[in-house]
Amino acid sequence: MRKPGASSHDLTAARRTLASTGWLSEQPPDFRDRILSACRFAAFAPGERLYSLNGPPGGMFGIASGYVSVVANAGRFEPVLIYIGGPGLWAGEAAAVGKTERRVELMARTRVKALQLPAFELERIGSEDAALWRRLHGLTASHFDNALMFAFTLKRGNPRQKIAATLVRLAGSAAEDDDVTVPCSQTELGELAGLSRSTVGPALKALEANGLVRVGYGRITYRPRRLRDET
Repeated sequence: MRKPGASSHDLTAARRTLASTGWLSEQPPDFRDRILSACRFAAFAPGERLYSLNGPPGGMFGIASGYVSVVANAGRFEPVLIYIGGPGLWAGEAAAVGKTERRVELMARTRVKALQLPAFELERIGSEDAALWRRLHGLTASHFDNALMFAFTLKRGNPRQKIAATLVRLAGSAAEDDDVTVPCSQTELGELAGLSRSTVGPALKALEANGLVRVGYGRITYRPRRLRDET
Protein backbone atom coordinates (compact mmCIF):
# COMPACT_ATOMS: atom_id res chain seq x y z
CA MET A 1 0.00 0.00 0.00
CA ARG A 2 1.28 3.43 -0.91
CA LYS A 3 2.26 5.62 2.01
CA PRO A 4 2.33 9.38 1.32
CA GLY A 5 3.99 9.94 4.68
CA ALA A 6 7.03 8.29 6.19
CA SER A 7 9.24 8.21 9.22
CA SER A 8 12.23 10.53 9.18
CA HIS A 9 14.43 7.42 8.91
CA ASP A 10 12.69 6.25 5.72
CA LEU A 11 12.93 9.67 4.13
CA THR A 12 16.57 10.17 5.12
CA ALA A 13 17.57 6.72 3.84
CA ALA A 14 15.80 7.28 0.51
CA ARG A 15 17.46 10.66 0.08
CA ARG A 16 20.86 9.19 0.88
CA THR A 17 20.47 6.43 -1.72
CA LEU A 18 19.26 8.70 -4.50
CA ALA A 19 21.96 11.27 -3.75
CA SER A 20 24.63 8.63 -4.31
CA THR A 21 23.40 6.60 -7.28
CA GLY A 22 21.73 7.24 -10.62
CA TRP A 23 20.89 10.45 -12.46
CA LEU A 24 20.59 12.70 -9.41
CA SER A 25 24.01 11.71 -8.07
CA GLU A 26 25.55 13.17 -11.24
CA GLN A 27 24.06 16.64 -10.67
CA PRO A 28 25.66 19.59 -8.80
CA PRO A 29 25.19 19.37 -5.00
CA ASP A 30 22.97 22.46 -4.71
CA PHE A 31 20.64 21.23 -7.45
CA ARG A 32 20.60 17.73 -5.95
CA ASP A 33 19.66 19.10 -2.53
CA ARG A 34 16.90 21.24 -4.02
CA ILE A 35 15.34 18.22 -5.69
CA LEU A 36 15.60 16.00 -2.63
CA SER A 37 14.12 18.57 -0.29
CA ALA A 38 11.05 18.88 -2.55
CA CYS A 39 10.38 15.13 -2.71
CA ARG A 40 7.87 13.11 -0.73
CA PHE A 41 8.36 9.55 0.44
CA ALA A 42 6.15 6.78 -0.97
CA ALA A 43 6.15 3.00 -0.48
CA PHE A 44 4.58 0.36 -2.71
CA ALA A 45 3.79 -3.31 -2.25
CA PRO A 46 4.54 -5.86 -5.01
CA GLY A 47 2.03 -5.49 -7.83
CA GLU A 48 1.13 -1.86 -7.04
CA ARG A 49 1.45 0.71 -9.80
CA LEU A 50 3.46 3.85 -9.29
CA TYR A 51 1.66 5.14 -12.38
CA SER A 52 -0.18 3.63 -15.35
CA LEU A 53 0.09 3.75 -19.13
CA ASN A 54 -1.87 6.67 -20.58
CA GLY A 55 -2.42 8.06 -17.10
CA PRO A 56 -2.23 11.77 -16.23
CA PRO A 57 1.24 13.37 -16.21
CA GLY A 58 1.76 13.83 -12.47
CA GLY A 59 5.33 14.11 -11.26
CA MET A 60 8.55 12.08 -11.17
CA PHE A 61 9.60 9.08 -9.11
CA GLY A 62 13.06 8.04 -7.96
CA ILE A 63 13.51 4.43 -6.84
CA ALA A 64 15.43 4.19 -3.56
CA SER A 65 15.03 0.47 -2.90
CA GLY A 66 13.38 -2.48 -4.62
CA TYR A 67 12.63 -3.04 -8.28
CA VAL A 68 9.94 -1.92 -10.71
CA SER A 69 8.71 -3.25 -14.04
CA VAL A 70 8.73 -0.72 -16.86
CA VAL A 71 6.00 -1.56 -19.38
CA ALA A 72 5.43 0.30 -22.65
CA ASN A 73 3.38 0.08 -25.80
CA ALA A 74 3.61 1.70 -29.20
CA GLY A 75 0.71 2.37 -31.49
CA ARG A 76 -1.73 -0.53 -31.46
CA PHE A 77 0.76 -3.08 -30.17
CA GLU A 78 0.18 -4.84 -26.86
CA PRO A 79 2.13 -3.50 -23.85
CA VAL A 80 5.43 -5.28 -23.26
CA LEU A 81 8.03 -5.39 -20.51
CA ILE A 82 10.97 -3.28 -21.66
CA TYR A 83 13.01 -2.81 -18.48
CA ILE A 84 13.40 -3.76 -14.83
CA GLY A 85 14.63 -0.78 -12.84
CA GLY A 86 16.20 -0.65 -9.40
CA PRO A 87 17.76 1.88 -7.02
CA GLY A 88 18.82 5.07 -8.76
CA LEU A 89 16.17 4.94 -11.48
CA TRP A 90 14.21 8.15 -12.07
CA ALA A 91 11.17 8.16 -14.35
CA GLY A 92 8.16 10.26 -15.27
CA GLU A 93 9.92 13.47 -16.29
CA ALA A 94 8.81 13.46 -19.95
CA ALA A 95 5.10 13.40 -19.12
CA ALA A 96 5.58 15.88 -16.27
CA VAL A 97 7.41 18.43 -18.42
CA GLY A 98 5.27 17.99 -21.52
CA LYS A 99 2.02 17.60 -19.53
CA THR A 100 1.21 14.55 -21.65
CA GLU A 101 -0.20 11.13 -20.87
CA ARG A 102 2.22 8.56 -19.48
CA ARG A 103 4.12 6.66 -22.17
CA VAL A 104 5.13 3.85 -19.83
CA GLU A 105 3.83 2.13 -16.72
CA LEU A 106 5.80 1.54 -13.54
CA MET A 107 4.75 -1.37 -11.33
CA ALA A 108 6.47 -2.59 -8.17
CA ARG A 109 7.99 -6.06 -8.58
CA THR A 110 9.19 -6.15 -4.98
CA ARG A 111 8.54 -3.88 -2.04
CA VAL A 112 9.59 -0.46 -3.28
CA LYS A 113 10.60 2.67 -1.44
CA ALA A 114 10.66 5.76 -3.60
CA LEU A 115 10.76 9.53 -3.63
CA GLN A 116 8.03 11.37 -5.51
CA LEU A 117 8.66 14.82 -6.94
CA PRO A 118 5.24 16.38 -7.59
CA ALA A 119 4.62 18.30 -10.80
CA PHE A 120 3.97 21.56 -8.96
CA GLU A 121 7.37 21.27 -7.27
CA LEU A 122 9.00 20.77 -10.66
CA GLU A 123 7.35 23.98 -11.85
CA ARG A 124 8.51 25.84 -8.76
CA ILE A 125 12.10 24.63 -9.06
CA GLY A 126 12.10 25.42 -12.78
CA SER A 127 10.99 28.99 -12.08
CA GLU A 128 13.92 29.39 -9.69
CA ASP A 129 16.54 27.49 -11.69
CA ALA A 130 16.20 27.37 -15.49
CA ALA A 131 18.93 24.71 -15.60
CA LEU A 132 16.31 22.23 -14.37
CA TRP A 133 14.94 21.74 -17.88
CA ARG A 134 18.38 21.02 -19.33
CA ARG A 135 19.10 18.52 -16.58
CA LEU A 136 15.77 16.80 -17.14
CA HIS A 137 16.58 16.64 -20.85
CA GLY A 138 19.72 14.74 -19.88
CA LEU A 139 17.58 12.27 -17.94
CA THR A 140 15.25 11.78 -20.90
CA ALA A 141 18.29 11.27 -23.15
CA SER A 142 19.50 8.49 -20.84
CA HIS A 143 16.11 6.76 -21.21
CA PHE A 144 16.49 7.07 -24.97
CA ASP A 145 19.96 5.52 -24.74
CA ASN A 146 18.45 2.64 -22.79
CA ALA A 147 15.80 2.15 -25.49
CA LEU A 148 18.55 2.07 -28.14
CA MET A 149 20.41 -0.57 -26.14
CA PHE A 150 17.16 -2.56 -26.07
CA ALA A 151 16.84 -2.28 -29.85
CA PHE A 152 20.49 -3.17 -30.49
CA THR A 153 20.22 -6.19 -28.20
CA LEU A 154 17.28 -7.53 -30.20
CA LYS A 155 19.41 -7.31 -33.38
CA ARG A 156 22.16 -9.56 -32.03
CA GLY A 157 22.10 -13.11 -33.36
CA ASN A 158 23.83 -15.03 -30.57
CA PRO A 159 21.49 -15.91 -27.64
CA ARG A 160 24.36 -15.77 -25.18
CA GLN A 161 25.30 -12.28 -26.35
CA LYS A 162 21.67 -11.16 -26.18
CA ILE A 163 21.33 -12.33 -22.60
CA ALA A 164 24.66 -10.81 -21.52
CA ALA A 165 23.76 -7.47 -23.14
CA THR A 166 20.32 -7.51 -21.52
CA LEU A 167 21.72 -8.18 -18.06
CA VAL A 168 24.28 -5.39 -18.46
CA ARG A 169 21.42 -3.08 -19.44
CA LEU A 170 19.36 -4.13 -16.43
CA ALA A 171 22.26 -3.36 -14.08
CA GLY A 172 21.49 0.32 -14.61
CA SER A 173 23.58 2.56 -12.36
CA ALA A 174 24.91 -0.28 -10.19
CA ALA A 175 28.68 -0.41 -9.69
CA GLU A 176 30.36 -2.43 -12.43
CA ASP A 177 32.33 -4.62 -10.01
CA ASP A 178 29.55 -5.24 -7.47
CA ASP A 179 27.15 -8.15 -7.49
CA VAL A 180 23.77 -7.22 -8.95
CA THR A 181 20.69 -9.35 -8.28
CA VAL A 182 17.77 -8.66 -10.59
CA PRO A 183 14.35 -10.18 -9.82
CA CYS A 184 13.66 -11.63 -13.25
CA SER A 185 12.29 -14.96 -14.44
CA GLN A 186 13.74 -16.75 -17.44
CA THR A 187 10.53 -16.06 -19.35
CA GLU A 188 10.85 -12.33 -18.67
CA LEU A 189 14.53 -12.39 -19.57
CA GLY A 190 13.55 -13.94 -22.88
CA GLU A 191 11.01 -11.17 -23.46
CA LEU A 192 13.64 -8.54 -22.72
CA ALA A 193 16.23 -10.22 -24.95
CA GLY A 194 13.94 -11.24 -27.81
CA LEU A 195 14.39 -14.96 -27.12
CA SER A 196 12.10 -17.90 -26.47
CA ARG A 197 12.01 -19.51 -23.01
CA SER A 198 13.54 -22.68 -24.47
CA THR A 199 16.49 -20.68 -25.85
CA VAL A 200 17.13 -18.71 -22.66
CA GLY A 201 17.71 -21.78 -20.49
CA PRO A 202 20.72 -23.27 -22.35
CA ALA A 203 22.32 -19.84 -22.84
CA LEU A 204 22.00 -19.03 -19.14
CA LYS A 205 23.43 -22.42 -18.21
CA ALA A 206 26.45 -21.73 -20.42
CA LEU A 207 27.02 -18.37 -18.70
CA GLU A 208 26.56 -19.99 -15.30
CA ALA A 209 29.04 -22.77 -16.15
CA ASN A 210 31.64 -20.08 -16.83
CA GLY A 211 30.94 -18.43 -13.47
CA LEU A 212 29.43 -15.30 -15.04
CA VAL A 213 25.94 -15.56 -13.54
CA ARG A 214 24.20 -17.30 -10.65
CA VAL A 215 20.64 -18.31 -11.40
CA GLY A 216 18.12 -18.60 -8.56
CA TYR A 217 14.36 -18.90 -8.41
CA GLY A 218 13.05 -15.77 -10.14
CA ARG A 219 16.37 -13.94 -9.84
CA ILE A 220 19.76 -13.67 -11.51
CA THR A 221 22.98 -12.48 -9.84
CA TYR A 222 26.03 -11.25 -11.75
CA ARG A 223 28.76 -8.62 -12.01
CA PRO A 224 28.17 -6.29 -14.98
CA ARG A 225 31.84 -5.80 -15.85
CA ARG A 226 32.42 -9.54 -16.23
CA LEU A 227 29.46 -9.84 -18.60
CA ARG A 228 30.53 -6.98 -20.86
CA ASP A 229 33.09 -9.17 -22.61
CA GLU A 230 30.25 -11.48 -23.63
CA THR A 231 28.28 -8.75 -25.40
